Amino acid sequence: MIDKLIEYNIIKTGEFILKSGELSHFYVNLKEIISYPSLHKEICENLIEKIKINTNTDLICGTPYGAVPFTSYISIVKDIPMLFLRKEQKTYGTKKLLEGLYKKKQRVILLEDVITTGNSVIQTAEKLEQEGLIIV
Repeated sequence: MIDKLIEYNIIKTGEFILKSGELSHFYVNLKEIISYPSLHKEICENLIEKIKINTNTDLICGTPYGAVPFTSYISIVKDIPMLFLRKEQKTYGTKKLLEGLYKKKQRVILLEDVITTGNSVIQTAEKLEQEGLIIV
């Protein structure tokens, strides 16, 4: 799979400034996976094998926005309701930060596409926990 990610230029080499401000000689842009349906499916199927989906899992959510395509696939294939977290709360309409149906104390699988410092996934987990959800 790594070879395919390199071949499709999803894993890039060079010099890149990351969100954290750190310099990296590699950059993984998994958002581009949506352009390669068969590879997208392969990655999602591998994720399904790795994560613990059981009767104690109520919901699935991906960090905004890179993990959303993976979360959406897994939600459909495994019949797990999905939540969609926005980066910022809307100032119009329903003004929701979190879309989807949920109840406090429901158990949520949280997916992240790429982790460097872990800040995005920590912030996402905190937002879900503020809604009364339990990250599993």
